[in-house]
Amino acid sequence: VKKELIMEKGLEVFGKEGFEARCVEEMREDWGICKGGFYVCFKCKDELIMGLINEFMMEFRWDIE
Repeated sequence: VKKELIMEKGLEVFGKEGFEARCVEEMREDWGICKGGFYVCFKCKDELIMGLINEFMMEFRWDIE
């Protein structure tokens, strides 16, 4: 559940502000997620964006099939 929340919030921030706009620390503090909570799910911001891209590609693939 925490991973899904982080992905939802990440998509929102990246969509509005861009990938480089904020660091992980700023985002997770705004979201009320502890440091360990983020880093258990994702090693870094790059891994979060890759997770979002993979999710998008899976949904796209399911729509095509």
